[in-house]
Amino acid sequence: MAGYSTFESRTATVSCSPEEYYNFITNLNNFDRFIPSDLIKDWKADENSCNFTISRLGDFNLKVSSGVPFSSVVYSGKALVTINFNLHAIIDRKEGGDTTVRLVMEADISPVIKIFAAGPVDSFLEMLVKEMENFNNWHNR
Repeated sequence: MAGYSTFESRTATVSCSPEEYYNFITNLNNFDRFIPSDLIKDWKADENSCNFTISRLGDFNLKVSSGVPFSSVVYSGKALVTINFNLHAIIDRKEGGDTTVRLVMEADISPVIKIFAAGPVDSFLEMLVKEMENFNNWHNR
């Protein structure tokens, strides 16, 4: 094992309650709504897992591994066939009823590989939080 490297998104505000957000993102049938359609292909999903390819990043396998209702979700996955990672969605209630979300990815990569992976991973996390901020249909799962 190379050791885990950590990547973090900025904190984003989404237009729903923590309950709506948690219920929506724990069903992986919904995860593709946060990846622009021109970047994703070979999407396959059920409620607990999904597989897909993202242009310039490669193949991903993702599953819900744990969660604390309305507070956090942990996905475990594999990228590029060999890189194990965990993706944490940290959820917090904001005044006024909206929700803040921060994504933290822990990837089993060496410090040298982290140097090369940092740009694409940071872009991926930014894309996810940006799409979450722009998403409005939290009630339709």
